[in-house]
Amino acid sequence: MQLEIKPEEMELLKLLLEKDIGETRVEVHHARNIEYKAHLQERERIAQALNDRIKAVK
Repeated sequence: MQLEIKPEEMELLKLLLEKDIGETRVEVHHARNIEYKAHLQERERIAQALNDRIKAVK
């Protein structure tokens, strides 16, 4: 699958991912339920991997 993204759309994606990663880290810190915390950590890992891939595209 290929997806064409305009430069301004790419910048917005980066911004949204970075915001989500930061918010998820706060949620992980405050999470008391072990399963929910693990879910959040996996979400953060996926978002960070996607953000890294997007940053690698020039």
